[in-house]
Amino acid sequence: MPHIIHIGRANQSVDTQAFDILEQKVTQVLEKLGRLQSENEKLRSQAKDWETRYKEASQKLEGVTRERDSLAENQRDVDKDERIRQKVAELLARLEAA
Repeated sequence: MPHIIHIGRANQSVDTQAFDILEQKVTQVLEKLGRLQSENEKLRSQAKDWETRYKEASQKLEGVTRERDSLAENQRDVDKDERIRQKVAELLARLEAA
């Protein structure tokens, strides 16, 4: 039931009580707002940190991927060289046998 504010002295205690309750609720809302703003600031900071970490990790991954690809290419060259050596050795063996 809403409190009706009367100007007379008889209702002064009801008026004061209604304002006290309103003041308490406003204070609670402002305190909650302060906590939420603080939490929001922390979360924004954490998000910025995670974004920085993500970018660093992505750059490292790109570097490692390039290195892996280079090593794989070098390994293919080594395998190719070995096959060539084997073929040359086989040809020399056939020439010596003839």
